[in-house]
Amino acid sequence: MSRNHAPVKHRRRLGATVVNAPVVALAIFLSACGGPKLPDAEAPDISLAGLSFTEAGLFEQAFTLQLRFKNPNEFDIPVEALNFALAVNDAPFAEGLSNQDFTLPASAEIIVPVEVSIATNDLIERVTAIGTGRRLSYELSGTADIDSWFSAPVPFSRSGKLALPDLPGLTGSNPPTG
Repeated sequence: MSRNHAPVKHRRRLGATVVNAPVVALAIFLSACGGPKLPDAEAPDISLAGLSFTEAGLFEQAFTLQLRFKNPNEFDIPVEALNFALAVNDAPFAEGLSNQDFTLPASAEIIVPVEVSIATNDLIERVTAIGTGRRLSYELSGTADIDSWFSAPVPFSRSGKLALPDLPGLTGSNPPTG
């Protein structure tokens, strides 16, 4: 009986080796590739180009963020998704996901609109916190998923300041008299 068990154990081991061979081959292939076959790339510059009110609702307000992408590279960069957060005056303002595919043209810039929504109560709280300040600081951060099998999401972060337009009666300024 012990003779019958030895070949069975050997067969199981041999079968496991055959089953694992494709996995090992794939691991060797992927480690040899090491990443996308792109030239040395500079990270695109991503900034906030604009913010517009899109739709009003009782519980939620919709906005469109215009994100400016500048590609300093001499090749196009295909982007398949964005995951981002916008903070205004160090407080979270909006978060969003976009699975809209687009291509950053080589040595060019484009503006990509993305939709975000914010709860009405949160918007009122955040606008009230801004007060009568004329300048807003913002931070835009997130990741861009590049259309490539071997690319990890590319992180981005950009901060800046925005000047509010003079809106009589809303920012504490006096309306012109005439």
